[in-house]
Amino acid sequence: MIKLSGPEELEMLKETLGEELYARIAACRRICIPVREGYFLLFSLLDLKNDRKKEDPVYLYCSREDAFFFTRSVRCREILEDGEKQENALRCVAHFFAALTAEDVDGLERLEAEIETLEDLLLTARKPSDNTEKRIIRIRKKLLRLKRYYEQLRMILGELTEDDAEIFDKETRRQLRFADRHVSHLLDSVFHLREYITQVREAYQAQIEIEQNQVMKVFTVITTVFLPLTLIAGWYGMNFTAIPELEWRYGYLYVILLSVFVCSLCILFFKHKKWF
Repeated sequence: MIKLSGPEELEMLKETLGEELYARIAACRRICIPVREGYFLLFSLLDLKNDRKKEDPVYLYCSREDAFFFTRSVRCREILEDGEKQENALRCVAHFFAALTAEDVDGLERLEAEIETLEDLLLTARKPSDNTEKRIIRIRKKLLRLKRYYEQLRMILGELTEDDAEIFDKETRRQLRFADRHVSHLLDSVFHLREYITQVREAYQAQIEIEQNQVMKVFTVITTVFLPLTLIAGWYGMNFTAIPELEWRYGYLYVILLSVFVCSLCILFFKHKKWF
């Protein structure tokens, strides 16, 4: 028998699971243990199309005759409606795990395309946009959630393929191994994307540092240009009476022309050195 219920009806398995295991459920995020010629599983279901949606917990008890699902996940309901065509409850469980990640490759490809677009923007834009860092952080968080999601699925499928309870037939174990390999490939892709977004983040930080260095270079040039003017002002501001230019008729004009000449000379020197 295959049955889908809400988490509030999990109490119907209290006698099957035992008091100790039933008490542990509330404190656990993932479980996969043999129970009375069957398995009890607890894992979280992630929707790749909506990364802001909260993960839905899925409780599953399966034996040779029965498969009881306890969850509010709409995705789980859709998969089970198609899985009812399977020969028995255990084939339905194997089909469920295979269908659970069947379309995830497309989601990861879309995520990779988003990272590539972000990288192209960083390489072509003269100045990074204000939301670039927010986009990088959002992608990193999404990849972290995917990593945890696929790790739990691989752990569960690994336990099921070992089949310590010996309830799966040869064909069902083959389907479970196929689902396990598929999840492993997805997890490898997530690791690749995490490395990719890390490289993009480093490129973004390097571009920010280059921009900051350019600003510091401008400040340095301005300071260097006006430093001789400070020296001239200090020189003629000294309280000496024997400075010839103080009583000269054209002394004021002379200092102005001297300042302009010094500034122009400094600017020409910096342009020759290509400092700005």
